Formats: sequence, structure tokens, C-alpha cells
Amino acid sequence: PDGNGLDILFEIRQAEADMAVIMLTGSGDEEVAVAALKAGADDYMVKKPGYAAKISQAIEFAIENHKQFKKWKLNKISVLYIEHNAADVDFTRRWLTRYAPYIRIENVPNGEEAFKILPENQELPEKWKYQVILIDYRLPGMNALEIIKEIRQERKLDIPIIIVTGQGNEEVAVQALKVGANEYLVKRENYLTRLPSLITSAFQYCMLERKQKELSLSEAKYRLLAENSGDVIFTLDFDLNFTYVSPAVVKLRGFTTDEVLQQNITETLTPASLDKVKQLLEKMLPGAISENQYPEPVVVELQTYKKDNSLIWVEVTATLLTNDKGIPIGILGVTRDISKRKAAQEELRKLSRAVTQSPVSITITDVNGNIEYVNPQFTKLTGYTFDEVIGKNSNLLKSGKHPDSFYKELWDTILAGKDWSAEIQNKKKNGELYWASASISPLVNDAGKITHFVAVKEDITKRKKMEKIQEILVNISDAIVSTGSLNEFFHLIYTQLTSIINTKNLYIALFNEQKKIFSTIFMFDSSEESIMDFPAEKTLSYYVFQKRTSLFVDKNKLDVLIEKGEIELIGPPSEVWIGVPIFANERPVGVIVIQNYEGEKNLTEDDLKILEYTAPAISAAIERKRFVEDLKIEKENAQAADRLKTAFLNNISHEVRTPLNGILGFGQFVVQPGISQAEKDQFLNILQKSSYRLINTITAFMDISLITSANMQVHKKMFPLQPWLNEVIEQIEPHAREKGLEIQIIPELNVLKGIIIESDPELLKKVFFHLTDNAVKFTKEGTVTLGCRVENGILHGTVVDTGSGIEAGMQKTVFEHFTQADSSNTRGYEGSGLGLSIAKGLVELLGGEISLESEKGKGTKVIFTLPAKNTPEPQMNNSKAKEKQSRGKVVLIAEDDEMNRLYLETVLKSAGIPFISVENGLQAVKKCREDPEIGVVLMDLKMPVLNGYEATRQIKEMKPELAVIAITAQAMQDDRQKALEAGCNDFVAKPVNTKILLEKISRLKN
Repeated sequence: PDGNGLDILFEIRQAEADMAVIMLTGSGDEEVAVAALKAGADDYMVKKPGYAAKISQAIEFAIENHKQFKKWKLNKISVLYIEHNAADVDFTRRWLTRYAPYIRIENVPNGEEAFKILPENQELPEKWKYQVILIDYRLPGMNALEIIKEIRQERKLDIPIIIVTGQGNEEVAVQALKVGANEYLVKRENYLTRLPSLITSAFQYCMLERKQKELSLSEAKYRLLAENSGDVIFTLDFDLNFTYVSPAVVKLRGFTTDEVLQQNITETLTPASLDKVKQLLEKMLPGAISENQYPEPVVVELQTYKKDNSLIWVEVTATLLTNDKGIPIGILGVTRDISKRKAAQEELRKLSRAVTQSPVSITITDVNGNIEYVNPQFTKLTGYTFDEVIGKNSNLLKSGKHPDSFYKELWDTILAGKDWSAEIQNKKKNGELYWASASISPLVNDAGKITHFVAVKEDITKRKKMEKIQEILVNISDAIVSTGSLNEFFHLIYTQLTSIINTKNLYIALFNEQKKIFSTIFMFDSSEESIMDFPAEKTLSYYVFQKRTSLFVDKNKLDVLIEKGEIELIGPPSEVWIGVPIFANERPVGVIVIQNYEGEKNLTEDDLKILEYTAPAISAAIERKRFVEDLKIEKENAQAADRLKTAFLNNISHEVRTPLNGILGFGQFVVQPGISQAEKDQFLNILQKSSYRLINTITAFMDISLITSANMQVHKKMFPLQPWLNEVIEQIEPHAREKGLEIQIIPELNVLKGIIIESDPELLKKVFFHLTDNAVKFTKEGTVTLGCRVENGILHGTVVDTGSGIEAGMQKTVFEHFTQADSSNTRGYEGSGLGLSIAKGLVELLGGEISLESEKGKGTKVIFTLPAKNTPEPQMNNSKAKEKQSRGKVVLIAEDDEMNRLYLETVLKSAGIPFISVENGLQAVKKCREDPEIGVVLMDLKMPVLNGYEATRQIKEMKPELAVIAITAQAMQDDRQKALEAGCNDFVAKPVNTKILLEKISRLKN
């Protein structure tokens, strides 16, 4: 009432209201639909039964269509206006610019110019420059009807065309529409007000037509595909009613398509198959899915009824069916007859019963290698269940360990109808590799065509492992000779074991009995925390070592051992730990350990057995390899000793011959007549210096020989520190004075008074002597400073000089034998080069350490520390004091050598000391018994009749208080100790130093 829908629609569009419009009509007349769309409707619906159910879908479509229309308006509609009247064109352009700015006008005056810019053929409309053509009816040259014919018939363009004319003749309008115009507009008053809606509706109608054509073509194409497919294609609504089914259903089930369209899918399936479908539908129905997240297509095997009520097996592939907006509207499915395949599978299952108890794995595949049957032994071997592999390709077992040529040869053989046999390495479900002896044979049908393959495989992993173990044992044995070093040898062991065991974390450790630690002689650890040495107590390694047995420990067993207190963790716990003891001469010496941090399945009890198999060979090989290396070291040591011997001989030759040259040379001059007293004094001084140098050289060579041969003995005793250090200073001071150097003591000697330490005084004196002698030798001016202090039972000694210093590159070698900072032939310092090496050897022999700090041109500081228990000096009691005061004044000389005896007599005579001389030990004992005035005995240890050792013992038994000084050419440390054990109070080595001898006599007499 009150106007029809087309008029209202026109007003809505004229007002440019932003809304979608759907035209509803009871008439199915196409002209009404066309009129509605031309007037600007987004869609139209015919009021036929059931139309109301589709209204919501139509509304969505209309809204989407209107959005597209707005998009067109925003993007502007390009219009080609074919008009020769420039005034009309200008007026139209200005009017549209003001009232319809989304329409853009381009003008050409005639058809000829229009065809220059219009498309030549049916290229994609999206690429066209113009969306609408506006043509004046009367034009120069070709008229509007001719132009339209060319566009529609020759160029076959479906671009919308509107004719504009000043004639209101209906005949003209009919002609224009017949040749292909879309609309006709008469130039009447206010005609331009209709032009925007005509342009937009014509363009919109054209777009809809194109879309409908595309849909029709697509639908026809898919319908043709569906109707000619051997498989049944169908659609269902969400109530599971068939909405479409392809003609192939007649052959599959015997029903016509019309009969099927009257069915619900639940009527066609067996109860078991229906249950499967219901489970799948629960995931596919709209209520069970999230927005825009649709389930993947599903494939299921079902049993369906035929028209004759028999059953067939089908494979159904189903997915959601959506409209052009992606909204689910039903279910699309494809049904394939698999009755033959199922029958074949059933036949294969029947045949498989004969081999289900087989101890070997049996697999049956199709010609493409897709698995159709496996027996239980296959599952036991690979870990895959029957259902997991059926339909899968047999290449899921490929290990990747064989080259492509291996598999090519396999397939070439069996596809040629021949049997193939070989040993093959495959992969289990858990990733573990295994070896199988495989035989694959083709199966042929009655026509001689290959239909299947049968693979029979026997697990030979253990055999292959044993073969590999034997190979490893041979390789390890060979490596004893072929490898250069122990580390290289251990790397070979590691590489060999890696071929059969997961050895990401492996170490070989030997037990240190003294320190109670394990020292790793080889380690490969994929983690960042590697422990090279670790305490043995309460470790898994020590557990294996003590028990002398192999051990497999997972986390549960580890927890048990920890709870019992037998084990304490070092480092992060591993998932699995396996260890085997290493033996040498039937006693444990260490362990081989493999541990895994990544998962328990990577190491097994079988791996432990493999390690047990190889461990004895590894143990023996390690022992032999160490023996070979020890031989090499001994050889190198022998060669080094030989070089040392050569160096020793060269040095001793130089250091002995040089002072001997002075002694023999100037010894001749000093007795020649006619030399002045000054010359004689000079020559005598040289003789004395050369003699001291010779004796020091001989002593140094003897000391270094004892040190290097490990024959130097340590004899510790308690002695006062102050007088001992004073002797050291007095021994070195003359040499320092000659060079004008100052000797400083830190702290001063009186600070050390009363301190008694336990050490070997003779060896310690040698340390200080060699260090200070070395410092004086290399210092031209300045001072040499001695430091000595005792703290917490440790003696700290330092010798600092202001001498030439040592270059950084030489500081590590100066402690080596016969080495000086300047070892060239032009060096400016005498000496054997043994001073620092003797000092180092003695310090280490006394349980200490020595080091130095030096800078070239600025001097050197040598530091050493060694254990020395210290106690306060005990007070002397009165009886001891009286005993010392009661000693006689006469000195007894017991010396069998006339020259030496004369020398000692001369020394005592010059010092005004009364003396008596005897020639053997027996005479010495007799004199001591008879003469109470004898206070000190100078006892030569090597004499006829009765040697000095025995004579001393007898004298001490008779007169314990009588002082005895041993005098001998046997100047070794052991000789000194032997003399002291015989009862001697002191010791003087030949050649005798006069000053030292007199000081010792004076000290013992007083």
C-alpha cells in the first residue's frame, strides 16, 4: 500500500542511505528481479515455501554485497562517455562532480576513438579501465547501435552500456536494448538526477551477472566431475540428510540418486559403523568447532547396506562444506568401494595365522611398500603395533645408515621378480638401531603380475655386536703399536666404543692409593662440567673399584645406594651410569665409566655387557701401552742422562782444569828463586783461590750426582738457628768483600737467638751457600740480602741481590743443571752452573718449594720455604757447664798420612795450641786413656790398625765428654752422618779450612 517497493528503493538510493536492501516479491518473474537490481537492490527473494529459513543467509549476502558496492563507490566508477557535444559533456561532468563525486567521466567524441582505448578481447574485467560506457544515441560516423554491436558481438565485452538520447521514442529504446544496451535514459528535465543510480545499478547488476556466470561454470564443472567420478560424491545437511549424491551411487549400492536423497545416512550403515560416524560428527558439527577453526578432513572405513541388503566395505573421506563466506552449511564426502581391498586384507590375515608364531619378523606389503600385514614378532622386534603400521610405508624403518644405492639395488631386484637377501640395519619405534638378516620375495597373481612383497627378517643385532666387539678388540690391540701417545690411544678406544654404545659421556680413571682420589686419564663429556680429579670415597667409581665388579645404576638404584649411605653424589646426577673395573696383574687399578644424562633408554644392561667384554682387552692394552710409554720415557731419560753425562764431563773438565791450571802454574812460580815478596804473596793468593774453587767445584758435582741419582740422604736434627746462620755468612763474606758488596741480614742475627729448629743443617747450609754464592757472583755492586724467619713450623728463606737480573725467558731454565742466564762462550762469570739446581734439589729433598722473581738489570729475589719445627733453646744445666769447663787443653791428632798430619800440626802450632800426634786409631785410644789433658781429638776416619769410626766409639765409651772432630776426604753426607753416629761431635772435610778448623776446636774446648 501507499507505493510499490521499487519507488521506495529509488528514493533510498537517491538519498544515498548507507544500508543494504533486499527486495521481497511473490512473483518469480525475472523482469521483476532485474528491475529490483537496476533500482539498487542488493538482492531479491521470491516468497516461495521455505524462503523464511533462508532470510538470515540472504541478509548476510546482501550486507556483503552492499559493502562491495560502497567499496566501488569509494574507489570511484570510471565511465567512458562517447559524446561529440562538448557542452553536454562538460555539463554532465560538472553535475556528477558535485552530486556524485565517486563517478569519474572520460570523454571521446566518436566510436572510432572509443575503440582505440577499449579492450580488444575478453581479458579479465578487473583489468578494464572503464566500468560503464555512456553513449549518446546520435553520433558522427558510427551511431550508438553500431558501437554497441561492435562491443558485444565482435569484442564480446560485457561492460555495462547506457544510451542517452534526446528522443523518447520507445522503438529506439527497444533497438538499443536488443543490441546489448543495459539501460536507456532520455534527456528530459532533471534527467541527470537519475544518472548516478543508473550507472551504479548497471555496474552492480553486471558484477552480479558475472559472479553468477562464474558460479554456474564452477557448479557445472564440479557437477560434471562428480557425475563422471567412479567414487560416490555426496553432501549432507547437519541433520545427516543427503542433499546431493553423484550417479556413481547406483553402481555402488543399487539405489537411484532420487532414492538416496530421501534417505538419512544413519539408515545406510551398520551399528558399528554408525558409532564411528557419531564420534566423528561430534567433532565436525557447528557446535563443536571454534570460529574459523575447522577440523581436518577425516578418513574412515565403514560398512554400508546395498539395496539388496548385502554389506560392502567403503572408505569415506569427509570434510565440512562451507558457503562462499566460509560458513559451514553441511558435510561433503567421497565414498570409495574398498571391498576388494578388505577381502584381500582378510585373506592376508588368514594366511598370516600360519606365521604368527614364527620366531622371525614377517611383513607383507603392496607393490609400493605399503604395509598390509605384520606378525607379532615384528612388533616385538620394532616396537610398532599392528595398527600403527598398517597402511604405512615400510620406509618408516629406514635407519639412514645405508646409501641410496643400497635401496635402489633392493627395489631393482624385487621389482624384477627376483628374491633379495642381505643384512640390513633398521630403526625401531624408539629410535634404537638394530641389525636384521633380511630376505624379500615378490608374490605374483595368476596373471604373473607382482601384487605383494613378503619380507622375512631375523634379528642378528647381538651377533653383529659380538662381531663388532671382536673387531674393536683387534683394533685396540693394533692401536697399541699404531698410536703415538696414550691420549691418542684413548681417543681410538672412545671412537671404537661409540660405534656400538652411546658414549657421549665417558671417562677412564685410575685410582691413586696414597691420595685416595681418582685421576681421569681420559674424559669425553658432552656437558660443560668435567671433573678431572675427584675424591674416591663414596662414589660409584669407588664402589665398582672396591667391589671389583661391574655396575648398572639407574635413578632408582642410585636413590637406594644414597639412602644406604654408600654413595654421595659428585656433580649432576645422570639418568643411567655404567662402570667396569680395570685390572692390572689381577688387581683393580681404575674404572671405565659411561653415563647418560638424556634418558634411560640410551644405555642398557646389554651396553654394560659390551663394556665388560671389552674392558679386559682395554685394561691389558692400557697396561701394555703404559709399559711402551714408560719404555719411551726411560729411553728419553737415558738419552737425557747421556746428554747430562756429556754436559757433566764437559763442565767438570772445564771447572777442574781451570783451577788446576792456576795451582800447578803458580805453584811452579812460587818456588822459583828471584821473585819478589809481593809477587810471591800474589801467587800464593792465586793458589789459595784456585784451591777453594777446585774443592767447591768437586763438592758441587758430587752433590748434584747424589741429588739426581736420589742417593742424597736427609738427616734431620735439632740445632740453633743463629750460630748456624752465622757460619753461612762467614763462609760467603770473604767473596763478597773482594767484590765490595755488602751482606745484609733480615732480621738481624740477635733476633734469631734462642731459636732451635729441626732440619738437616748441612743440607740447609748448602742451600743458603749456593744461593748467596750465586747472588754475589752475579752482583757487581750493591748488596746481597739474606732473609730467614720461622713461622708455624715453616722456615722462610730469601736471598735478594741487586745484580744483573734474569730475562723472563730464562727464568724457567735457570734451575736446570749447568745453566746460567748467560751460557755463551763469552760469559763473564765462572762456575759450573749447578748452584741453583743444587739449591732446588735440596729444598725439594727437604720437603720445600723454591721460586724466584727477577727483572733484567734490577736484580733477583730467590724465595724458598720448607718445614722446620722450631723450639726455644734449652737452658744448659750446671753439670753440663762444669763438664764443658773441665775439658783439657791438649789436642790429639790421629792421622796416618804424614803430609796431612804435618799440616794439622802446623795449623795448631801457629795458633799456639798444644798437641800430640799418633798414626792410627789404636794409638789414639791408648793416648786418650792415658792422658787426661787431652780435650779435643782430630780423628782421621780412614787409618790402619783401627779406623777412626771404631776408635771414636771406644773413646766415647771411655770418656763420653771428650770432643772428637772427624777429619776425612770422604765428604759425602752419608759419611758425615756415619761419623756423627759413631760419636763425633763435628766434622771437617779435606782439604781442611784452617779458619773453620780452629773455630770448631775453640767452640768444643770452651
